[in-house]
Amino acid sequence: SDLVLSIGGTSGFEAAFFKKPSIIFSDLGYQQISSVNRVKNIDELPKAICETMKNEISPASLERYVDLIDKNSFDFNMIQFELKYSNYFYFNATLADVDIPINKMQKFLENNKDELENLVFQYLKKIKQFKNN
Repeated sequence: SDLVLSIGGTSGFEAAFFKKPSIIFSDLGYQQISSVNRVKNIDELPKAICETMKNEISPASLERYVDLIDKNSFDFNMIQFELKYSNYFYFNATLADVDIPINKMQKFLENNKDELENLVFQYLKKIKQFKNN
């Protein structure tokens, strides 16, 4: 392809790795990459296509964004955690409207204490970092 259009997924981000420009229709973190053009109104699309196709792809822009993501990331398997949560409280996601007794919540929190404490620590670290900047 010569151009990738994405409503709100990661295909525009992935396109940058293949030196392909992209147009996105929602606010996404990776829109700061120079090869990504954010369109807010469908009427802007024809002009955006022409402009985006003329843009020169900057590998340095992608590298800066990837470095920023790496610098601001930490290990936490969100999918695994959500599966544990879903399995524990919603019977393997087969139920939606479930009463969660306090003692069951306390047990879940105790069983996942280390993981949750790390998550809190990482968030507090980021808050402090942004406060100091």
